[in-house]
Amino acid sequence: MVYSVVLLVGVILGTLMQLSASVCCRDREHINVFRCENCNEKLDARGFIPVIGYGITKGRCSTCNKNTISFSIVDEVLSGICLVILYIQFGMSVEFIIYSLFTLVLIAITYVDFKIYEIPIIFNIIICILGIFNGIINLSDWKEYVIGFFAMSLPIYLLIQITGGRAMGGGDAKLLATAGLLLGWKLIILSFFLACILGAIIHSIRIKLSNESHELAFGPYLALGMFIALMWGDGMIGWYLSLI
Repeated sequence: MVYSVVLLVGVILGTLMQLSASVCCRDREHINVFRCENCNEKLDARGFIPVIGYGITKGRCSTCNKNTISFSIVDEVLSGICLVILYIQFGMSVEFIIYSLFTLVLIAITYVDFKIYEIPIIFNIIICILGIFNGIINLSDWKEYVIGFFAMSLPIYLLIQITGGRAMGGGDAKLLATAGLLLGWKLIILSFFLACILGAIIHSIRIKLSNESHELAFGPYLALGMFIALMWGDGMIGWYLSLI
């Protein structure tokens, strides 16, 4: 019963985050999120109901019948599943709330960065606030979180300056900084290396299967690496240290 409630809350919050992500994308493209990007007619309000709305409208505009809903049932369900996983790991706790919000923001970042190759500053501000709050309730470990802020963001910032932004974007550096403040230096370093491995593999497959642009949106892979590190990072680090 509890898992069902957590799943439902996750789906609802996921819908709201995807709507926010859609607004970020459409603001960039000067498109009203409540209107069809194809015919500019108002969208059916039922389409914004979590999960059910997608089933009603099939993600299509009722006027021109073209795909139009900027967030999908996959994002909504994924949000719910992630919150259930977090609940299993942390129970009903302050950590669960902080990491749930963090995860929802990561999912939104994934959507936006794939769409416009940009991570809106508002998402980094939210993560920074979560990191500060987490540091307050874990004050004895404050050095780990402060070091985490600079552990990967500073090297990446220097890399951006050296390459003129060709190697990686400023949004990625900001995400590594704010997420490092929340996760700590060990997990943010692990997150980065996981993102590099996952990005190289998944992006190569996507290019071959869909003939997509070689331009890499690194934010989604950072988000995936961060979630993996958050959930299983301590065990992975312990396993690695046992080998050396």
